[in-house]
Amino acid sequence: MRFIFLVILFLCLLPYVAWHLWMLPPVARWARWMVVGVMALCVGMCIFSLTRYLDRVPMGLAKVVYNVGNKSLIVIAYLLMVFLVADVLRLVRVLPTAWVRDNWWSCGVLLVALGAVFVYGSVHYYHKERVALTLDSHGKELGGGGLEVICRLVATGSFIRRYGEYIADGTPLEGGYVECTFKNDAKGDPLVTKDGLVDLGVMTAEQYDSLKAMTQAITKIVADDLKAKGLDLYDIKFEFGYDAEGNVMLIDEIASGNMRVYKDGEYIDPMTLSKLFFA
Repeated sequence: MRFIFLVILFLCLLPYVAWHLWMLPPVARWARWMVVGVMALCVGMCIFSLTRYLDRVPMGLAKVVYNVGNKSLIVIAYLLMVFLVADVLRLVRVLPTAWVRDNWWSCGVLLVALGAVFVYGSVHYYHKERVALTLDSHGKELGGGGLEVICRLVATGSFIRRYGEYIADGTPLEGGYVECTFKNDAKGDPLVTKDGLVDLGVMTAEQYDSLKAMTQAITKIVADDLKAKGLDLYDIKFEFGYDAEGNVMLIDEIASGNMRVYKDGEYIDPMTLSKLFFA
């Protein structure tokens, strides 16, 4: 309810932002209408990206609508904060009214400030630093740093790099091909077979069989849910551990960043996938 209230409050404040955008630039009336019209279009794209209709449009257009709509929402939120602060400063007679009415200098400062914020945010988003975290998963990790289990429904990616001489890219793998890797960045997350896991004392043969069956069952559930949205699951990655009784259990979330999904033959990045799936 609190989230819904905040969304409604934000929508109610949109006319306030539009009014300031109308008053700020010293341009002709038709140009003011264009500025406000672009804002309205961006808000409409953002709202559309939150509906179930987004997955009914071509993927290229869906990405444009999603990216433009959501980024413009961030811009509007910053504009709202700037205009609120400006009006408070005007009320206490610190900021002259001329600075927020028909003023090119204010427009320039605002554009430079917003540009700097977006550049800073983009640099940090695309150059994220991975930091190791210790989580209480209620389950003991397998194989030292953990065991990742991949279920492949379609031959692609690293599978093709290893076995491309024997199978064509895009070939369906009936039932789901399950493979395991140790979580070890220094060694490139090495593959390990069932016999290897048993001989290394990581798990018993029975525990591996349970892990494999669980992996294929969960993968089928995820694939069916995605298929209902017109999406195709190619592969997915899980992390397993033990509970207190030694039973194999899933110890990590099932997230868009852990799966490879396509729509109409085109790869979908994790952020877009989240929006399409929950639309």
